[in-house]
Amino acid sequence: MNVDGDTEDERRKHAADTPAVPAGGVGAAFEAWARRTPDAAALVCSGGTLSYRELNERANRMAHRLIELGAGAGGRVGLRLPRSADFVVAMLAVLKTGAAYVPLEAGQSPARLARMVAENHIGLEVAPEGQDTDLFAPGVRGVDPCEPAVMGGSPHDPGVIVLPDDVMYVPYTSGSTGTPKGAEVPHRAVEGFFRDETYAFWGPGAVTVHHSSLSWDGHVLDLYPALLSGGTVVIFEGDAGDPVAVARTAAEHGATVLWLSAAAFNTVVDVDVHLLRGLQHLLIGGETLSPTHVSRALAALPGTRIVNGYGPSECTVFSTVHPIAAADPQDADGIPIGRAVGDRTVHLLDGLGRPVPDGVPGEVCVGGPGVAQGYLGRPALTAERFVPDPFSRRPGARMYRTGDRAALGADGLLRFGGRSDDQVKIRGFRVEPGEVTQLLRQHPAVLDAVVVPRRDAQGQCLDLTAYAVLSGAGDAPSPDVLREHLRQDLPPVMVPAAVVLLERMPLTPNGKVDKSALPAASQDSRTCETPHVPPQTDTERRLAAMWEELLDVRGVGRNHDFFRLGGQSLLATRMVARIRRIYGAELPLRTLYRGARLADVAAEIDRLRSGDARPPADVITRVARSARATHQGRSAAR
Repeated sequence: MNVDGDTEDERRKHAADTPAVPAGGVGAAFEAWARRTPDAAALVCSGGTLSYRELNERANRMAHRLIELGAGAGGRVGLRLPRSADFVVAMLAVLKTGAAYVPLEAGQSPARLARMVAENHIGLEVAPEGQDTDLFAPGVRGVDPCEPAVMGGSPHDPGVIVLPDDVMYVPYTSGSTGTPKGAEVPHRAVEGFFRDETYAFWGPGAVTVHHSSLSWDGHVLDLYPALLSGGTVVIFEGDAGDPVAVARTAAEHGATVLWLSAAAFNTVVDVDVHLLRGLQHLLIGGETLSPTHVSRALAALPGTRIVNGYGPSECTVFSTVHPIAAADPQDADGIPIGRAVGDRTVHLLDGLGRPVPDGVPGEVCVGGPGVAQGYLGRPALTAERFVPDPFSRRPGARMYRTGDRAALGADGLLRFGGRSDDQVKIRGFRVEPGEVTQLLRQHPAVLDAVVVPRRDAQGQCLDLTAYAVLSGAGDAPSPDVLREHLRQDLPPVMVPAAVVLLERMPLTPNGKVDKSALPAASQDSRTCETPHVPPQTDTERRLAAMWEELLDVRGVGRNHDFFRLGGQSLLATRMVARIRRIYGAELPLRTLYRGARLADVAAEIDRLRSGDARPPADVITRVARSARATHQGRSAAR
């Protein structure tokens, strides 16, 4: 249904025809709870607590200002804010105007952000004072959440009519052609995965933690189920790459519901599973679950319901869920992803679009109101992935071809069967190695390239390895130079941990790259041009052995960098936990991010052991509070 040219009366009629979603969309659903429980806690952040009334009034003030500046149905507003109360206020404000928000998250490359701004024709951007709002496109108008025109605005609901099919937000995912793709997610997609469901509870009295990246639908799961049902959201303002810190914050605030990606869940279980004891509902997923870690969690958390959730961003959060039973980790076919949830429908189809028999793998195709409208500005790709839904009675209904494979067991439960293409997930983020390959081929000195995932013993993708054949013309770029070339366009999670230079690409008899014949990335390819100097102190030697085990490398020296060796935030969290256990020293993750050379990390451990270190629990609390306080001056708690 195209409503861009509808009159206000026509929009009201369309809204009345679809009573399942409030006439004001998601914003109206929040307003209903602000009227119903005005004094209940909505947000808990570094500066205190915002009630539903306070949060609604702040969002209204910003919404009126955005409307004055031209925000409305069919428009897009960029959000260049950190994870904070300010972000939640701006998010709700944009929805109240009838426009859609586009998260412009820090950490994305400038080129990627510029592409997102251009594709969405963003003319308004909510950003803290001092941000260069036209950095990615000329003429973008900035709106500071604390500017007088916002703070002095009307606290009353704007009353804008928003339709269920109106676009709510635009998340971007990796694209195999080298260009990321934005999915146009409508208001109707949100409530169906949690409304009237029993696998978890987010209503009055429930407490959840917002810690997910803002650029994918993890933030939808963190925020909307609670705010649209009377629950409370605690905003974690620290390093979201540290799931142990997230779990500690959840425990400190008495959280009852928490979402963790599979990799983050594994890390918390390895470090201290008892941090999760207070939870009533623990939602995990995003990648194939580790039966070993699930078994340990089931044994340690008898009072917690652990739920496996599955679903692509194009279908908004969960398409299927499965409350995990004690016998599931022993299932030879893997822990089930369960059954379709809420208003989602799931069909397993063969290559001709026909349902497959029970027990036979088929492509997972998701239907129902949760399906996005398509990919922004990508009609051919939209037609390929968003296809007519022959199982729906709703005219024009479409279902999304996920590219995932699954089979239906005799127990009526779906079990995941992998991808039908090369897409992988790294720490919960969808990554198309083809996008990285295409960008690497754009370097003038690269004749050919291919990018493949590196997996651990459980089959989870740790990072990417790139292989390149150089043209031989001019100066040959080093692996470091090629990584820097990729870093200009890619988020950190997509930059290969190693670049291997080849004389020629191995090919199969039919002329395709023979990935099985690619050489394993050597130590040198991961350290690039770092000279090897053996560890000198006892701490350096023990730390080097720890890195070799965690990173599956050999010959770690004083000058080697943890992250250059293939480390990432979750492995860094495990290292910090081991250091705490072995040395009784609390090494903040931020220390590693400032510099992760082995000699420097070992020196910091020795300094902490010399008497500067405080007891671990005290340090963790202090660091968490410090991280929150860092944002206090510019966050919504001002």
